[in-house]
Amino acid sequence: MPYAGFAILLASTVLAASAQTPQSIENTEWKLLQVGDEMVVGDAPQGEPTLTLDPEGNRASGTGGCNRFTGGYQLDGNKIEFSPIAATRMMCPEGMDTEDAFFYVLAEARSFAMVDGHLEFYDADGERLARFEPPSR
Repeated sequence: MPYAGFAILLASTVLAASAQTPQSIENTEWKLLQVGDEMVVGDAPQGEPTLTLDPEGNRASGTGGCNRFTGGYQLDGNKIEFSPIAATRMMCPEGMDTEDAFFYVLAEARSFAMVDGHLEFYDADGERLARFEPPSR
């Protein structure tokens, strides 16, 4: 039984070390994988939807899969909120439904969590809106 206390201490240390801080979601180009329960097909000729959070100036930017976008964001613990985004206005032959859904996610996101290395956004009711992964996966 002397190892029980050590095991609990070790487990809590590992959990604390693996906990993600808000800064850990910044300075990474996240690739949109899923909106709601729908997987995002990233084969549109114009590219995959991405999101990068730049802590210098709290700027969010990326592509919706067709149009480039930029806007502001605020982090507070696991809370996140995006200001209205500005986007280019190109009309693409594919991917506009995904882009519209992605921009809706940014408007509705109120919190986030890191789950198995994936970034997830949730709405005000705690429902998962979207799931992202770093593009290197």
